[in-house]
Amino acid sequence: MIQQQTPSVSPSAQTGWLPAPVGELMPLVTGLGAGLALCTACDLGLPDAVGEEPTPVGKIAERVGANPDLVGRLLRALAAFGYFRPAGADHFAHSRLSSILRTGAPEGGGVFLQTVRDEWMGGSWTGLTEAVRSGRPALPARHGKGMFEYFAQDAPREGETFNEAMTLMVGSMNDVLAEHIDVGNARRYIDVGGGQGTMLRAVLRRHPQLEGTLFDLEQALTEVHEDLRTGELSGRCEVVPGNGLESVPEGCDIYQMRTVLHMWDDETCIQLLRNCARAARPGARIIVIDQLVDPEKPDPMSTLMDLQMFLIAGGRERSEQEFASLFERAGLEFTRVVRTPVLLHLIEATVPAS
Repeated sequence: MIQQQTPSVSPSAQTGWLPAPVGELMPLVTGLGAGLALCTACDLGLPDAVGEEPTPVGKIAERVGANPDLVGRLLRALAAFGYFRPAGADHFAHSRLSSILRTGAPEGGGVFLQTVRDEWMGGSWTGLTEAVRSGRPALPARHGKGMFEYFAQDAPREGETFNEAMTLMVGSMNDVLAEHIDVGNARRYIDVGGGQGTMLRAVLRRHPQLEGTLFDLEQALTEVHEDLRTGELSGRCEVVPGNGLESVPEGCDIYQMRTVLHMWDDETCIQLLRNCARAARPGARIIVIDQLVDPEKPDPMSTLMDLQMFLIAGGRERSEQEFASLFERAGLEFTRVVRTPVLLHLIEATVPAS
């Protein structure tokens, strides 16, 4: 009879108290709990309740109207992940991560996390199982309408928070992206689906010879950056409302789309790209700014965003080869990928000369 040996256990940050390989599941399990704990802390208002100096747990609990014992335990758990930090007996202070969750923090961490906490996002993720079974995106199945229609008709506050979060997160990359855009001899540059116009603003500021067009749905152009409307760039920029799935303005040299195609399925993307190809001059360029998925080296950010895009809108993140296929089916010639040091990259195509 062979006696089964109990595996030796060496606790670590990776495996916790369980032996490998089961213990290697622990980061996923603890990460889920940490995320929910952080959402709870923000729901309670703990980031604003912790002061500039170390604050007693009792005072924090009093400020948010919660149980002192459990507030202390919640803060202790979050401190283990770098959110807040212990500062003496029953006192907590801010860490670098928790400080950006305070109301009005310039980094906007609280705004971004509010989007994650909103029902439309959380409800979409809880619908992942059924979405995988059915092939239907969760948010439209749950609410009977697309995401932007849902925001406009049923959840305007959530829509405003989402727009603010995207402006903070994606907008923080604008200058780096603009540095990597080679405009060549282009004279007319259009941002298709550009929203507030922060990407176009970065490009126009960097290239004073360019004239720009900001193009999006009318409801998406209500908060265009003042530099483009009435400020220093207004003389070189026109703001044009319209639906890119119907048509886009003609005669531009560069048609740019930032974080647009990942919202849509392939057929919708091809329709938009074809409209750009029809409107553009021969030899004009198409610049898609999006994440890239590497099928051989999957990373957490792009792969989870890929699922999220499907859940909320039926979209997807794509590989270089998948973008090349979209361009070919739209009658464009795939030319290159320009990789950047940030999350998003430039995927380029040209309009055939004939």
